[in-house]
Amino acid sequence: MTRRQKRTIKLQQFRDDTLSLNDLVRYAQASLNLNISRQTVNRILREFDLVS
Repeated sequence: MTRRQKRTIKLQQFRDDTLSLNDLVRYAQASLNLNISRQTVNRILREFDLVS
């Protein structure tokens, strides 16, 4: 499993817990050491069909 897949799974877990997109961005920046925008998180979620 790639690092990207692991990150995506973690983002999915947070999304399932009904966190906002802002919360996902904060998580990615703090926990994954990623400099990421809301648009990028949204695009990743759409790419993996994780947006409801």
